[in-house]
Amino acid sequence: MILGLDIGCDTIKGVRMARTLWGSRLIDSFCQKVSREGPPSDLLTGGQIAALRALIHDGKIRSDDQVVVSLPGHLVSVRTMTLPFIDLKKLTQVIPYEVEGQLPFNIEDVVIEYQVLHFNKDESPPTSSVLVSAVLRATLRRFLETLKGLGIDPVSVSMEAVSLHAFYRALLGKMKQRNDSEEGCLLIDMGASKTVLSCVRDGKLTWVRTLASGGDVLTEALRSEFDLSFWDAEKLKREIHINKESSSLSKETLCLKRAIAPLLAEIEKTVHVACGSRYPSFFLCGGAAELKGLNELFTTVLEMKPALPEWGAKTDATVPLAQGLALIGCRNDKQIDFRRGEFVLENETKGRNLFVSVGLMLLLVFTFMMGDFYLHYQYKERQYRELKNRLRGAFSDAFPEIRNVPSEIGQIKAAISSLRRTREFLGIGEGSLLVVLKEVTSAIPEDVPIDVTDLVIDGNRVRMEAQTASFDSVDKIRGNLMKVALFRDVNVSDAKVAADPSRVGFRVQMTVATGGGH
Repeated sequence: MILGLDIGCDTIKGVRMARTLWGSRLIDSFCQKVSREGPPSDLLTGGQIAALRALIHDGKIRSDDQVVVSLPGHLVSVRTMTLPFIDLKKLTQVIPYEVEGQLPFNIEDVVIEYQVLHFNKDESPPTSSVLVSAVLRATLRRFLETLKGLGIDPVSVSMEAVSLHAFYRALLGKMKQRNDSEEGCLLIDMGASKTVLSCVRDGKLTWVRTLASGGDVLTEALRSEFDLSFWDAEKLKREIHINKESSSLSKETLCLKRAIAPLLAEIEKTVHVACGSRYPSFFLCGGAAELKGLNELFTTVLEMKPALPEWGAKTDATVPLAQGLALIGCRNDKQIDFRRGEFVLENETKGRNLFVSVGLMLLLVFTFMMGDFYLHYQYKERQYRELKNRLRGAFSDAFPEIRNVPSEIGQIKAAISSLRRTREFLGIGEGSLLVVLKEVTSAIPEDVPIDVTDLVIDGNRVRMEAQTASFDSVDKIRGNLMKVALFRDVNVSDAKVAADPSRVGFRVQMTVATGGGH
């Protein structure tokens, strides 16, 4: 959760938001009254510290919140400058030297942050308009240490004027009249002790200013004029309609008009100096904006019209700064943030260091893995080359006549297949052609004349056609063939006298036994 925390001198406002896929979502908000008793302080007063402790105790500020705060405006020096280039890296290098001559401090004693307002690419050369802010290094350190002592360690430290612009972008960027947003809008946050001005044109921030005057000026005027206590004067201030139209205004109303006149004149002067013309609309917020008739008084004196959200709903005047801070925390675009460099969040530093350490460890493990893989590959490659050389040597020994050896295994398989076909053709081995011929020849008695006219060996089937001297000779031949273990199912058929009356023709069919023989 992102918690925007606006630490005012009269109240502390908080707005809690959550990041979503579509931007951000409002969760809740709160407001805590601040005791005004005690000595003033340039940082956090005793009343502000007590109010923050109460919020922490009540669980409104939680330990898991990512808190975004802003520095009090009187602590920050702000300049708007134009530089003749648009390179961001060059801007970062040049801005400190450009600001150095405008600050009454040594450049080493201040923290400088900047935000690009807009690039003027149509100019020659292109220029950059930047908002530069500076704060004393020691002041920023004390501010962060005070918050950390309360248990609040903000993830970002911005400026009030920048957070007001963030609020405008989210909620007031679309006006009912489109020309309003094109011509500009003056955002005014009037608090108890200060008034923050943010000027916007076409949705972009153009300049900012913080005036050291706010609602307390009106309270003090009533207290001095009518001899009241501070709280009685504060109560009376909220009961008076400051812009009431009447021919005879009350003394209290006239007192307030006189007290606020210098502030209105300063705002009007600022607008004219910065822009050369008045803005057509303004948006008034802050605690003092709840005073009766103040919005109408600004409209009359400044000759501007109030800007309202497009939906026309009444906007809570006290939370824009806090909501703007929460929106800054939800967005990733570059804003002024004093929590950089030496003031970067400790958890971020630890996280970055952990990330770097983990990255180095992963890199080391990856290096070892690649080294082991390389060594393993080299070992396998050496084994492969040794086996290949041995295989080639064995192939050369077996087939010395073959000189061209593109593939030992493929050529060995081809040679084996060729030898097998040669063996089968030559009849090498049991059951082959030569063995069958040998057995048939051996089985025929030597005293029996025979003329073989046809001999067919088909697998394990043997068929023979022949002629002999008599039927008795046929029986002898059959009897001898039956005695050969290699032959089975010896059958004689078609025994008859041949064309030559002295010869007897016959046919023998038999089967070559599998696994038998000599």
